[in-house]
Amino acid sequence: MIIEYISQSFDVPDKMIEEYVEGYEVLATVDLREELEVLRNCVYQLLILIEKEPKLLHKSKIKEDFINTLAMKEALFQLKLLHDS
Repeated sequence: MIIEYISQSFDVPDKMIEEYVEGYEVLATVDLREELEVLRNCVYQLLILIEKEPKLLHKSKIKEDFINTLAMKEALFQLKLLHDS
């Protein structure tokens, strides 16, 4: 899947997104509400960091972590867990 962020396109493997969807399904339970909030916060903090300092993406490890974060965000979105309803 191609995901657009900060005027750039990132190729996020569908398989990576699927793996996060499978792993995060359990977060829909009320018992893990706090953990879901922590995960959301981490995802958003990394997105904000890259938005403020896009030069960080020139480092391959950081870019890899960022693509993983985009996959996490998409998985939460697909599971309808990205935002509170």
